[in-house]
Amino acid sequence: MNIGCRDLAADRITRIEAVFNSTTHSILRAVERGLTFQDTLPDAQARGIAQEDPSLDVSGHDSACKLVIVANAVLGLPVTLADVDIEGITGITSADVVAHQARGHRLILLCLASESLGGFSLSVRPAPVPADHPLARLLPDEMGVAYYTEHLDRLFAASLEPGPDPASAAMIRDVIDIVQNETGQTARPLATPVW
Repeated sequence: MNIGCRDLAADRITRIEAVFNSTTHSILRAVERGLTFQDTLPDAQARGIAQEDPSLDVSGHDSACKLVIVANAVLGLPVTLADVDIEGITGITSADVVAHQARGHRLILLCLASESLGGFSLSVRPAPVPADHPLARLLPDEMGVAYYTEHLDRLFAASLEPGPDPASAAMIRDVIDIVQNETGQTARPLATPVW
């Protein structure tokens, strides 16, 4: 989010494309390798990528929550989950994944904020992207976001999060940001990481 808020502050963002959920991304990449949803989920849970109850992930709601946060913080849109068209990956079959691969595409759970005449439309749904798209090249445990602006074709960032530690660190960063915004104080770096 810092890229959208800080680095692109002098430009107008017209489109955001993202993979905001490593559980669904990991599952879709495993299905490409011939595994089933049932085979993949226990492995993702054992590695700390998937929650014990992955329903919010596979339904697309976790991704939609993150898209709403980005739309509010980066685009300045007063949106809620009700404004996001949400479809998860539970209806995806291995045949769907293979068919897209045969056409030179990779299926991802795409989070999209797209500018139109009436403002922005927000959606989370399985979508094929060309194999050379940065989101198609993400590793199974990676998440990524591509910003498109008036003056910049595309700015892309990816995050490899092979376990729960990066998410924990991000939550701590968010708490620090909240405290700094409320108090006007800057936090000192910790002498030792908390994990």
